[in-house]
Amino acid sequence: MADKDVSISPLVLQLDLLRSQVFSLEQTNSQLQRELRQRREDNQRLQDQIARWQGDSSNSSKPPSSDIVKPPKKDRPRGRGPRKIGGQKGHPRQERIPFAPEDIGPVIPLELAPEQAQGLIPLAEWFVLQQVDLVEKLYRVTETFGGILGSDSFSAYHKYRADGGVLIQFCWAHLIRDIRFLAGHPHKSLQRWGHKLLPWIRQMFDPWPRADQMTRARFARAMDRIRRGFLQAVRRPPARAEAQTLAERFRGGQADHYFRFLTTPGVEPTNNQTEQAIRHIVIDRHITQGTRGSRGQRWCERVWTMIATCRQQKRRVFEFFCKALNAHFQQETAPSLLQ
Repeated sequence: MADKDVSISPLVLQLDLLRSQVFSLEQTNSQLQRELRQRREDNQRLQDQIARWQGDSSNSSKPPSSDIVKPPKKDRPRGRGPRKIGGQKGHPRQERIPFAPEDIGPVIPLELAPEQAQGLIPLAEWFVLQQVDLVEKLYRVTETFGGILGSDSFSAYHKYRADGGVLIQFCWAHLIRDIRFLAGHPHKSLQRWGHKLLPWIRQMFDPWPRADQMTRARFARAMDRIRRGFLQAVRRPPARAEAQTLAERFRGGQADHYFRFLTTPGVEPTNNQTEQAIRHIVIDRHITQGTRGSRGQRWCERVWTMIATCRQQKRRVFEFFCKALNAHFQQETAPSLLQ
């Protein structure tokens, strides 16, 4: 019996040693699993930062001037070179409206003596240069203009109806850039979701310019199908903050503000026209740093509004200024910007 006990003891010791080794390996494995999770989280955080840094004007709201690396240019069809500088063929000519003859003071013909014209090539046609100078008399400008040009967000614009109502249209250009950003994101779930949304947008904007070539009922059916398909896809985002934030825009009644252009004539799907109208204001602010005083800010708001409105209505800004000043000094009713 003693011999049997002695023969079993080495096996017990070996089992204890194996148990100890297994326990040690389990502890090591748990530690490695924790480190792996931490590395994955760090890696995902770095990928998110890289994705944000690599965003440009084509997939984010950054202006083109902020692009660190210019986005690659699309391949041009064979036989077509770069566009020429200036007006393009088939586009209407864009020129400043010249002043009427009654608004012009002295006319100065520019002629060169024969000795001054040596070596110069004559032009095929004459050109006229109109120059506006400030007179010596200073005028005092008062705030006689109504309305303020401004917007809380470039992602939406308001269109005022004749009956006083307001139509809100969210900008699709901003939305498409956000979706493109997600489609190029390193995270696979965001990529799949972004690539799932983009085809619906292409289907929506493909027939929209040709809506007048389709019957109203056919166009409405096509757009309603695309609208329901897009909303079904956008309201099922992956469990990521970037996707959840974008999907939140289409919950509740906000979705109607994205599709109003499909059913309301005169409403554009983007606010590009608004951004173009205030582009010169943004450039002026960057150059001059703007004004900090409240009176200066109010003055700039009203003057920029007057200039933008006159341009939209094809009215001469200088002429409107003169009429407003004359009306003030003669105590008459100021001209209106409403038409």
